[in-house]
Amino acid sequence: MQVAALERAVETSEKRRQAIIDQYERLLADRVDESESTDADSVSDSQSLLTRLLAR
Repeated sequence: MQVAALERAVETSEKRRQAIIDQYERLLADRVDESESTDADSVSDSQSLLTRLLAR
């Protein structure tokens, strides 16, 4: 019973993690399409965005 519950929790966590990564990739692609900022600003903004998404 406990093993099955833990397996479900891990599966749920992995799905959530993948959903966050997918969302991040879509947002990053949208940002690239919308504006052409400097490389340094773009990298910094992207890292900040990923940090905020993972903190949810």
